[in-house]
Amino acid sequence: NFDCQDLMTYQVQKQKQKDIKTVDVVKTEAPKTEILYSFILVFLSKYELILKALNSFDTAVISIFLAGCIVGLVTFSRVFSYLFKKYSDVVISVLIGFLGGSLFKIWPFYVVLEYNSSDEPIYTSPILPAANQTNDLIFFSTFVVIGFISMWVLEKKFIGLNKEN
Repeated sequence: NFDCQDLMTYQVQKQKQKDIKTVDVVKTEAPKTEILYSFILVFLSKYELILKALNSFDTAVISIFLAGCIVGLVTFSRVFSYLFKKYSDVVISVLIGFLGGSLFKIWPFYVVLEYNSSDEPIYTSPILPAANQTNDLIFFSTFVVIGFISMWVLEKKFIGLNKEN
């Protein structure tokens, strides 16, 4: 049977004192895209089917899956392109909302509030980094700055060209 632990692992640091769990701040990494695609298959209850088809090289299942991926990608890109051309401000606002909302889930500094019976975190709450996490904070801040500079350069170089015409 498939277990979600195969997809996601948690890095949890705990101290046990007299059967009372105290929690330390936990640093996690952003999810990799391979995990996200696998998670979509798990969500659709097709992960095991596709994995078995790949292992046994079942061309019928693989070809139907690939055809569905291609049709879905082409359809999504055309619908998205139409919406972007017709309602560009609304689409940009929705995308910014999705990105802003996802920050709550991918924030690398959090505290675990509750564990399940397997000692895996169930509920977490984002927090500001602690003073003893200077290396993590420098790493995080460096990539934030790189991201802002990259977006600024891309906007000036490519989006600025469209505004001049």
